[in-house]
Amino acid sequence: MKPLSINNIYGHGFQRESLEHLHRAGFSYREHVSTYAGAQLLHFIDFYSCPCLECIEVTDHQAYLDFVPPGLVPYVPGISLVLAEGAEKTLQDYQEAFSDWEPYLLHENYEGGQEKYLPGWNYLNFSRGLVPDTFIWITECEKPFPATYPKTSHLNQVTGITGLVFNLEESELIGLSDLLGVPMQEGKMELDEVTNYSRGGSPLEGIIPEKKFPLAAVILKADTLDFFQQLDPPLKAGSVLGQAAVQLETTPLSWDLMITS
Repeated sequence: MKPLSINNIYGHGFQRESLEHLHRAGFSYREHVSTYAGAQLLHFIDFYSCPCLECIEVTDHQAYLDFVPPGLVPYVPGISLVLAEGAEKTLQDYQEAFSDWEPYLLHENYEGGQEKYLPGWNYLNFSRGLVPDTFIWITECEKPFPATYPKTSHLNQVTGITGLVFNLEESELIGLSDLLGVPMQEGKMELDEVTNYSRGGSPLEGIIPEKKFPLAAVILKADTLDFFQQLDPPLKAGSVLGQAAVQLETTPLSWDLMITS
């Protein structure tokens, strides 16, 4: 068992119109919209297994900018890694092993607030970015775990996430590779069912989507592309590893979705 896995992939810049765009493309959101410090509304798209997508809507930009913690570039997308239950390593182990990245711990209890005597989430953040303009942290969940009832069935028959495409050189992903304990090979590294690609190992045919930040695309797997082929206006056609795909464009601050079957 690997101690770390990808729990969710988040992006900023989502407003009513862009959220509705994803809904029209056949995605269902988790019924409960979560809130987080910095005037952030968190809209989750869940699948049968992790990771999920987290679309962040900022409702007060000054409050958000006042909140931004060390190591986080404003509005940057990111990846939440989760520490497996029963893993031999602890957050303190990672804090010591990656001290050069200036890690620091935060606690958020399940009921809201930072009282450490109440069960909740423990976060290990890094003041120095492991990956350029990408915020990556490790989450540890304490017992008893909160009850969640996410929607995992989508009209578009998308079943899960299979890849992340970074518009970065392989050398710029070494920090993530070291943290995960997974080597980079020919521009890619695999963690569970998700493959992380550098610019040189990109599986996309043509140009990587142009974004403000380097996490440019999330690759999704669908049982069929029939739903997308009936949309009006149609989505942009593409290719992933030689397979037909469609590209769902989001916002300049976030990743696009590349969907294949």
